[in-house]
Amino acid sequence: MRIAIQQESKLKNYAKLILAFSAIALCSCSRTQEPIIRYQYYTPAFRPHGPEAVYSRLTWSHLPQPIPRRAGSITAYVSPVYSLELPHSNFAEAIQAIAQTIGYECSYPQHVEGRAISIKTTGTIDELLLEIGKQAGVSVELNHEERIIRIVDDSALSGVAGSFFGGVLQGGLS
Repeated sequence: MRIAIQQESKLKNYAKLILAFSAIALCSCSRTQEPIIRYQYYTPAFRPHGPEAVYSRLTWSHLPQPIPRRAGSITAYVSPVYSLELPHSNFAEAIQAIAQTIGYECSYPQHVEGRAISIKTTGTIDELLLEIGKQAGVSVELNHEERIIRIVDDSALSGVAGSFFGGVLQGGLS
């Protein structure tokens, strides 16, 4: 019996020993390693020169020089082409429309302003004024220096030489 008690106590000791080792093994396996922290350093951005000035007051300019001469007779004058469509109008409306288009003033006799005009054409200002002058029976002068359109009734020109108006051609423009 003594042997049985000894064997039983040995078994108890072995059980205790196995239980202790398993507890130690479980506790040691549950322990985690602390993470290794690594810091990454980036170099700051740099340039060999500073940034370009965005809001500078003067970046580029022309050097002072004399104004070049006008080409004059070397180059041809190119007139813009306009379209005029006034189907049932009078002379005053037609002349006012052209004068406002080119930014000129106009002067015409009062007895001419009510004459009927029916025009639908495309051309330069000179061609449009010539057509209006033909339909109304008047002579037209386009003065670019004074920026004015002058109208003279053909009946007033019948007794006066055409050179009196300095460049007015009856039935046409100069």
